[in-house]
Amino acid sequence: AFSFVNIKELTIPNTIKVIESGAFDYCSHITELTIPESVEIIDDEAFAFTSSAKTLNLGSGLKRIGEEAFYACGISSLIVPENVTFLGAGAFNNCKNLETADLQCNVESLPYYILENCTSLKSAKLSDHIKTLQGRTFFRCSSLTDVTLPSGLETIGDDAFTGCTALKEITLPATLKDIRSSFKQCTGLERIESHAIEPPTAYSDAFDGVNKEAVHVTVPKGSVFAYQTTPVWRDFRYYDEFNIPVTGLSISISDAEMTVGETLQLTIVTEPADATIDTPTWWSDKTDIATVSEGLVTALSPGKTDIWVKVIDGDSELTARCSVTVKEKPIDYSGINNCGESAQATTIKDGVITSHIDNQQISIYTPQGTMIFSGILNSEESYRLPLGQIVIIQTPAGTTKVISR
Repeated sequence: AFSFVNIKELTIPNTIKVIESGAFDYCSHITELTIPESVEIIDDEAFAFTSSAKTLNLGSGLKRIGEEAFYACGISSLIVPENVTFLGAGAFNNCKNLETADLQCNVESLPYYILENCTSLKSAKLSDHIKTLQGRTFFRCSSLTDVTLPSGLETIGDDAFTGCTALKEITLPATLKDIRSSFKQCTGLERIESHAIEPPTAYSDAFDGVNKEAVHVTVPKGSVFAYQTTPVWRDFRYYDEFNIPVTGLSISISDAEMTVGETLQLTIVTEPADATIDTPTWWSDKTDIATVSEGLVTALSPGKTDIWVKVIDGDSELTARCSVTVKEKPIDYSGINNCGESAQATTIKDGVITSHIDNQQISIYTPQGTMIFSGILNSEESYRLPLGQIVIIQTPAGTTKVISR
């Protein structure tokens, strides 16, 4: 619509929702780009080659940025708002003056060459929503020194960091599983800190051009051997271990109800999830009510108690608690007759149970399972029940719950 037009100042009305493909491409005299809150879509190449644009303000209503929408734009900083759910390939490719980029967008897969050839880019932060870098993310970003990868990142695609010659260190998240031909010609790389306990799978050329004899690789405590015996990772010479500090501690269940005789397995939850901890210490405030061993709680008697766990991380001590209520084991009343009804060959009347056959085994219990009477009643023999109590009567014909009156 305005391609190649000699526009110096641009005001977009706050009624506009879509900026169409190529709408302002090659408008090389625009110095400031402000996208109002009303705009939801910036289509392909909408602001490509706006080489004099120094600032870019994207409205929070933006949802979609098309392919190469800001290709070769002159901006020096970039913040992509969280409401953006689609980024087209190469959206900010070849922005030679861009120095900082914060992609807060809500996308799981970052498309190809999103920041490729941004040769002045020094610092970049990627949204924790992102799980996959498709490829060439920072290809030939030769000034890049500081990058924050998503905490849930799983895959780093081909050439994602190829040619990032100023990059000295990189921190890989615990969730990372797959490194493709990603770090080729990162000739300045000196340190890799991997939080993954299991070594991520890496292509054979993932670190081509990197001086593996000089790079220090640090991994979680107990993981060095796994890295040193895994293809590609075993090519690095220097390894160190580190503890991932615990910043928060809780128990998988905060409140629990149990019955006498039951067991319940509790587990600890740390923040971050991959924190390194030594063997935790468990205890119960009232061991006559419930005990605990390695998180396994055993209910012993009715009452309430707190189950605790403690971990020590350096000079810090963290504790967490689970409140446990233990109740009596309930009697199974399935199949029990209603109060006062007759079971076969037995009658209950006026607090007296009478047998109508010989040699009948009868047992009487409290609802808590304590035996009151157990014996043989012959025909027309009786037993008087405790006055005013609920009792459970078992005979060969079945079980009866009665209130003795």
